[in-house]
Amino acid sequence: MKNKTKFMFNLNFKQKFLLRIIFILGLGAVLPLFILYFIKTQVIPLSPSGNLQAQSGSDSPASLKFNMESLTIAPEDEFVVNVLLSTGGETVTAVDALIYFDPSLLEFLGATKGTINELPYYPALGKVTEEDTLNVISISGVYFNPDTQAFTAGYRSSGSSSGLFSSLRFKAKVMGPWQNLVTTNLTFKVSPDSTTDSNIMKKDTTQDILRQVNTISLTLPLPSPSAEAIPVSSAGTEAEAGTLGGDMAIANDPKASGGKYIYPYRNGTAVYSFNIERDVDYYVWVRVSSSNHSTNSYYIYFDSRTTQYTLSPNVTNNQWEWYRARLAKGFLSKGTHTIKFSKLDPYAKLDKVIFTDDPNLRP
Repeated sequence: MKNKTKFMFNLNFKQKFLLRIIFILGLGAVLPLFILYFIKTQVIPLSPSGNLQAQSGSDSPASLKFNMESLTIAPEDEFVVNVLLSTGGETVTAVDALIYFDPSLLEFLGATKGTINELPYYPALGKVTEEDTLNVISISGVYFNPDTQAFTAGYRSSGSSSGLFSSLRFKAKVMGPWQNLVTTNLTFKVSPDSTTDSNIMKKDTTQDILRQVNTISLTLPLPSPSAEAIPVSSAGTEAEAGTLGGDMAIANDPKASGGKYIYPYRNGTAVYSFNIERDVDYYVWVRVSSSNHSTNSYYIYFDSRTTQYTLSPNVTNNQWEWYRARLAKGFLSKGTHTIKFSKLDPYAKLDKVIFTDDPNLRP
């Protein structure tokens, strides 16, 4: 150290200045590389697909995944979905899987434990809570022995291999008969830096190493409307009496009830309220007219739900006709609800709407 100090003192001012410049330039080149390395090894961002990226050092990303990506189911069919756990080569001691589903379309029938032997204790197995218009299923597994009050060794899957964490059983509800295919998803609840979502906890740490999830797309083919032309009566709500939005227009027709009807062009909507008073099937009657199949359909929404249905009466003769669709028992809870007719086809004519629980009503 003494010789190094003596060497520095023997340098003249110009030589010392050049050494300082070399040091600064070298630091300027190395420091950004060090910062980049630190960020890449410490920050775990979301990938473009929405999955969390793999953590450095793991064989592969730790994941919670469904055993399928799509499924077509008929109304009242029961089906099972498996939740698969991969630890990505890490040893873990706790796992939470939180799964969203739409209770208006699916009935959750229960959950069973998986076949991972190292996971003996499930403090939550199929607990259901409400979150906005969706329900959340909670499955929690802990590598803990409640008899000895001690944690077990934990579970580790190598590479991309996985084990069965839990099996979920559902039943498709009968909602029709709107004439379309209804789609809904089963999705994992995942939020970066959250402790109330799905997670996989690494052994002897509080580190969540969950990095990949997937989604199941479920398709429910619904039956076509069993509709027939019915003579006009004075019962029901005039279409123009609803809450009209967008470019929904009112037009005159002497054959329409009250001499008026409504139709959309680009983005017209009409909203009506109705009451569910009994736990029975309800029916929606609509009086419509159209000259062809390109001007006879509406999108239908209930309350604030985002699920979209299609009303497509088979009328093309420019006559006013009644058509009926059924709301199955339990589809909507007791109380006040709304139904929104939204433009699917331009110039789809709507004259009257009736809500009833009388299956024998013929307007």
